[in-house]
Amino acid sequence: MKDDTKLRPDLRLVLDAQAERLDAARPGAVARQEKRGRWTARRAVETIADQDSFVEYGGLVRPATKGMEGAADGLVMGMAKVGGRPVDMVLYDYSVYAGTQSAMNHAKISRMFTHAEKHRLPVICWLDGGGARPHDMHVTARPSTPTFVVFARLSGLVPTIGISPGRAFAGHANLAGLCDVLIATEDSAMGMAGPPLVEAALGKNTRRKRSVRRRCTGPRA
Repeated sequence: MKDDTKLRPDLRLVLDAQAERLDAARPGAVARQEKRGRWTARRAVETIADQDSFVEYGGLVRPATKGMEGAADGLVMGMAKVGGRPVDMVLYDYSVYAGTQSAMNHAKISRMFTHAEKHRLPVICWLDGGGARPHDMHVTARPSTPTFVVFARLSGLVPTIGISPGRAFAGHANLAGLCDVLIATEDSAMGMAGPPLVEAALGKNTRRKRSVRRRCTGPRA
C-alpha cells in the first residue's frame, strides 16, 4: 500500500484540491440541495452518464473575486458517454451560489461549447441556476462573454439537450431557449430576470413602491 504521508507537498495540495470539489467533501451543501428535493450536479452526472465514463474539465477553477470560494465555481463539466455515445456535459451546481454564472464559469462553459463544436459532440446542459452573479463578473481586462454566441453556432451542427430541474433564470433561460430539446420537471420555473438581478446590475431600485391601504373596522357607535 502506498504511503500518502510521503507525497510531495505540491502533489498533496493538488490531491486535496481535487477531493474538496466532490460532494463527499461538502455534506452541508449536499444536504441543503436534498432538502430542496433536487440532485446535486455531480449526482446528475452519475445518473445520466455511463458508469465511470465522465472526465471532468476545469474542476479546480474557483471564483475570480477575492474571498469567494465555490467548488468548480458552480459549473461541473466534461466529456462522458451516454448509452455508449460520446457527449459533452455542462451542469450548473445550484449548491454553489445558486448555480449562478460568473466570469470564470462563463469561460469554462465557452470552452466546453467550443470543444463540442470542434469535435461534433452532442451537448447535455443541466440548467439549474439563477442567472448572473454580478459581483463576480467584474474582472480586469475581461473580454465580452462568447458563451451564447458559441452555443448558438451548435444549432444544426450537433444535438443540444437542456434539462431544467428547478430554476432557470436569465443566462440559464437563454441557454434553455437555444436547446433543440428541453426537458423540465413539473415544478420547474424559467424567466429572464427578476428585480434583485436588475438592481444588482444597475445599482438602483427599479421596483415601484406599493401603497398599502388598510381598512380599520371597529364597533359602531
